[in-house]
Amino acid sequence: MKDLNDRLLLELIKEDDQKAFRHLFNSYFVPLCRYAHIYTKQESASEELVLDVFLYIWESRNTLDI
Repeated sequence: MKDLNDRLLLELIKEDDQKAFRHLFNSYFVPLCRYAHIYTKQESASEELVLDVFLYIWESRNTLDI
C-alpha cells in the first residue's frame, strides 16, 4: 500500500503539487539522513546529500520517471 501512495505522490509532484512534495519530504528526510549517515559519518554531510536529492527531484519533476 505504501508503494502505491508513493507512486501517487510522485505523480502529483510531476503536476507541480507542492503539498505532495512537502509530504514526501517530511516522510523521507529523516530516514534518508540516517541511512546516508552510515556512509558519510557526518550529520551535516548526510543532510546536505539528502537535500540535494530532494532538490533534484523537485527540479526534475516534469521529466521524472521512477
